[in-house]
Amino acid sequence: MGFKKINKEELETKSGPCFIGMPLRRALGKDLQIDVESLEAKQGHSMGTSSNIFIKNEEVLEFQYDYAGKRKSLTGAGNILISNMSDKDRIWDAKLKFSGSEFINIEAGDDVHLGIFEPNSTKTINYEIINTNEIDDMLEITEEIEVMNEEIELYQDRPQDSEDLVNKIISSEEDKKFLLLQGKENRIKFTIILENISPHALENIKFKKQFSKSFFGLQWESQIHTNIDVKGDSLNWTVSELRPGAGVRLIIYAKIIPKNKEAIRTGKIEISYNLKERNFSGTEIEEFSAYSHAMHAIHKIEEEDNPNHWQCLFKFENHCDFPIKLKSILVSDKSKSNTYLDLNFDPSNKERIILPGGKFLSDKWKIIDKDEPKFSRKIEYSIDYDVQQKSTISTQIDDYKFELVDVEIKKDISKEEIKSFEESELNSKVIIKNMGTIPIDSILIKEMIPKNFLPPEDLVNLKIKSSKKTFKPDDYHVLIEPKDNDPAKEHILEVRINPSNNHLKHAISVNDFIELEYTIKAVNPDNTLKYDFPLEIESYYMKSTNGIQSDLKEYYRINTQLDQSEKPNIKISHRRRKITIEKEIFPGKNMDEFSISITVKNLSNIEIKNVDLSDNFPDTFKLISSNVEKKLEKPNKDGFYTISFVIDKILPYQEKEITYYLKNESGKQIQYSELESYLYG
Repeated sequence: MGFKKINKEELETKSGPCFIGMPLRRALGKDLQIDVESLEAKQGHSMGTSSNIFIKNEEVLEFQYDYAGKRKSLTGAGNILISNMSDKDRIWDAKLKFSGSEFINIEAGDDVHLGIFEPNSTKTINYEIINTNEIDDMLEITEEIEVMNEEIELYQDRPQDSEDLVNKIISSEEDKKFLLLQGKENRIKFTIILENISPHALENIKFKKQFSKSFFGLQWESQIHTNIDVKGDSLNWTVSELRPGAGVRLIIYAKIIPKNKEAIRTGKIEISYNLKERNFSGTEIEEFSAYSHAMHAIHKIEEEDNPNHWQCLFKFENHCDFPIKLKSILVSDKSKSNTYLDLNFDPSNKERIILPGGKFLSDKWKIIDKDEPKFSRKIEYSIDYDVQQKSTISTQIDDYKFELVDVEIKKDISKEEIKSFEESELNSKVIIKNMGTIPIDSILIKEMIPKNFLPPEDLVNLKIKSSKKTFKPDDYHVLIEPKDNDPAKEHILEVRINPSNNHLKHAISVNDFIELEYTIKAVNPDNTLKYDFPLEIESYYMKSTNGIQSDLKEYYRINTQLDQSEKPNIKISHRRRKITIEKEIFPGKNMDEFSISITVKNLSNIEIKNVDLSDNFPDTFKLISSNVEKKLEKPNKDGFYTISFVIDKILPYQEKEITYYLKNESGKQIQYSELESYLYG
């Protein structure tokens, strides 16, 4: 976008207010007013009255940067404000001459005719700042953020032969990550450095940093005595002056406990400052000239005792409210061949300033003339004025976001109870959920397998999946230490998913999970011991995504352990079965009838299930009835029936009685022993 250059003719004005271009307050949202206090100070110093001609040349610039310090935009505008502060005197034939620069859109050098100024009137020339891409920064602003949390470590992943790369990591502030632990207190250190990189002194530096309401416990340290206070949601810092090359540092400490995945920003920065008595663009007011009420005269006095001899002098009187500065006085004869008074006033000559009501008298000169002498005169003068130059520069720096880290861990074991001193297999399942606001780039699952247990034997085919995919062996790495199958030792099982962040974009996306499933074996577990399966997770987050292409990577590493209350409990039951099976035969009322009673007694402290019993009796008998469900098989070749019973369960220290009835139908003589000898159970 370009701006039209304004030439001298376009700046010519007639009497009355005049505005050239967009008013500065409209261009940048600034309400520009004359600083009355400073005007009065200047007026009192210059002429001791309450009126003056005041020229104020002010420029306003606004820099905008992103968080990484890259300039997004620079806009600026300026104005030259000429004010007649007198309550009664006009000025006329006003002319302004100023020197411009390559950074403003108006031409300069020739006189700009401003015409007449009525009392208490103002005329303004507005201009835009152009060629902003060629304008250098003036104040370097650095913000360093450090999350001072012991649970967040810095980790470097590098090959053994890449130690020389440690100092070669190049990170962009734009891609850095600032991590906060969800639901925990985080202490953050903000280091602010301001350095004047311009060749000019900067003054009245006002720094403002915003903090959300979630921050608390603000503290600060400053290397110099400065004014610091907290108002509302911002910290304000004032530095009176920074000379070229000078810098100041401010350290701010704040605490925060993130809740409910709230959006937390690092806080925008706003800075304003002034250039000391100069303009940013280099525009200078070279000369302002105008006329007001003044009188000049030549007194011609003929000597009393010497006719035709004249004594002459020049007089100048200031009849206005403004100081008037004399520039030159030339008095000569009509033909201008003879010069009687030729005064050129040096700017440093105090006599050239004529205050309101004051006058100037020249030295006398003599002339002989029989008639009244006549003179040609030329006087150059102008009203005096004060100039104030000021540049107000504002800077806005975007803030950045904090990322929240929150990992949820769950562990399940397929069996809550196993038998002591027996081998058994258990299915172990670990579920890790990413509840934070940033993906987990890599993750390490570390579990301690206690004595009397062995880790999985098939390390290649572990079951690892997320909501979107099943992981392949190339996506993870498994390590067991020590590498043996000795159940008398503890073993460490490590599963690293997305090692070195090479195969997958992320290990766990936001709001996703990883489920790891494997089999462990219990080998002669001792019921007198308590077995614990400590589980910890190391989650890795890339510190910066904008580094040099090398094997060296920097991560934030956060260790999360499975809470004791969340650990699964395995009960080692030491239970031994004790069972008695009794059989009795009772004769019936008739000689050919018998009652067979089988009693199963559970004398142990455990429940006994699925008790199978079978009994045999000769085929000379017929089964009459049974008090429980039974199964009767046909006689075998030896001439015996088999009757079977199943008892579903017998509670500890309980018993179950089975009774069935037989009748002899063959008429043969019965051998009692035949009914006693064939119980199986």
